[in-house]
Amino acid sequence: TGGILTRAAIIPFHTWLPEAHAAAPYPVSALLSGFVIKAPALALWRIFDYIDFPALHSLLIWIGAASALIGVLAAMSQRDAKKLLGYHSISQMGYILAAFGIGGGAGKAAALFFIIGHALFKSLLFLTVGEVTERAGSRDVYSLRGLGRRYPLQTALYGVAALSITGVPLFAGYTAKLAVSKALGAHPAYWLLFAAGIGTMASFLKLSRIFTGRQTASEIQPGPEHNIPASPESRIARVFAVFGAGILALGCLLLGILPARSLALFHLLVETGGEGPSLAASSFLWYTSAPLIKAGITLLGGMLLSAFLFSAPGKQTAGALRRRRLGINGSLRLLTAGFTALIWYGALVF
Repeated sequence: TGGILTRAAIIPFHTWLPEAHAAAPYPVSALLSGFVIKAPALALWRIFDYIDFPALHSLLIWIGAASALIGVLAAMSQRDAKKLLGYHSISQMGYILAAFGIGGGAGKAAALFFIIGHALFKSLLFLTVGEVTERAGSRDVYSLRGLGRRYPLQTALYGVAALSITGVPLFAGYTAKLAVSKALGAHPAYWLLFAAGIGTMASFLKLSRIFTGRQTASEIQPGPEHNIPASPESRIARVFAVFGAGILALGCLLLGILPARSLALFHLLVETGGEGPSLAASSFLWYTSAPLIKAGITLLGGMLLSAFLFSAPGKQTAGALRRRRLGINGSLRLLTAGFTALIWYGALVF
């Protein structure tokens, strides 16, 4: 289990992922966050098919919920756009792990729903944010402004991905998070995920200012690659890149508009023998008053928290958190402590 959690970048086994994102080219980051860290979650699926550990299920729910919240707290303190997205990958994997911890058809289908949704919108986020920040020559979310004027297409695609990950209705993140919350039911760990949702909204309101800020596009300093003439090959590659990003954006919309059909398919894939919970019966049931009110509370809470992040005390708090870097030795100690805790938990429970 420790090896799976390390590969999935679940806290406290997460320290490798933000630095990997910071160093990798943005297309690699899209693949890393969109697909590579999802494979361990599917490995958990197969393990639970053959071996059932009820105590392990409960542990995974709490580890997943805690990872979702701690990951988003770390993301909010970042000024490097790619590190911010990297910590959000850790947070979003927490939702997936919590759903797998619930187990059964509902938990597995919700986790698979979230895996597909996250692969779509997180890949799109890395592609759009990575491209515009690379061209601007900076990844500093506190200084970049007005990129939307220079890159309207990337901004529109980013908007679809950002609305998805923050859980705005009619987009993939809303329906994926709702599927996870329905699988968790009245489990108290749900409130950690709800708090993480507010933090996610605040983080992306912060990140979105690089596109929508007041600074004019003429004040942005383009990166050196801006001066290289475009070759026919690069134009063709650009067409394919835009087409691929458009497919990801379309997937984000379809999962939000047609959630019932998607969840029914995921239930068939996990071999539950039907459409699963009543939530899968109609897309209308996904947009009733209770989940919409929760989405509204998340939006309002995120706006208030985002205002704090850009205030002087908020910037000071974020700076203090960034300075508390673990480093290599601290990361190794945290990793060792995590493995030790899992071993003792297994010895005491099984």
